[in-house]
Amino acid sequence: MTQIPPRETFEARAARLKEVVAALEKPEVPLEEAVALYKEGLALARDCRQQLEQARHDVELLSRERQPEADQ
Repeated sequence: MTQIPPRETFEARAARLKEVVAALEKPEVPLEEAVALYKEGLALARDCRQQLEQARHDVELLSRERQPEADQ
């Protein structure tokens, strides 16, 4: 099982999440491994969501900062 370092990129986390989902879709995955993959997938999904929310927030702030320039 590949573990993603804590400061990994969004793209790497999303790719790993796809791998986890694909592994969970296989019927021959042992229960213990499936549970571990499920937990990893939840953590990856949470981290991706947080990264997206932060990026959205950053874009909104940048847009507001540039708004007065556009009005001139």
